[in-house]
Amino acid sequence: MARILWLVLSLVCAPAAAQQYADPRPLPPKYNDVMSAVVFRDLEGLQEVLALGKWPDKPDSLGRTPLLVALELGRKDIAEALLRAGADPERSRIAARGLQDRERLALVESFTQEASVGASRPQK
Repeated sequence: MARILWLVLSLVCAPAAAQQYADPRPLPPKYNDVMSAVVFRDLEGLQEVLALGKWPDKPDSLGRTPLLVALELGRKDIAEALLRAGADPERSRIAARGLQDRERLALVESFTQEASVGASRPQK
């Protein structure tokens, strides 16, 4: 009988005890760096990492910048988010030149030209 009473009380009081000892610390970010969010094509995760103040131009081990990788993956939305966060298109141009890849260089050039034309248009 005592065991049944203990079981009932523990089930009734468990939610209150769990709320009392809830962890007040914020959850860690989904990614540790900008490049991981770009490679996984996660715009929301990228914005979270950038909000923490991570450097938007940090290159990977091959010298590619997150902006260059975003353009390679065809994710203009991610590339635009990187530019808004302060990514330098010149760093991506230098990286593409360093890799001696004309296609990547052309990709960066065309995107930055589109972005500069879009920025110079008056907003309605």
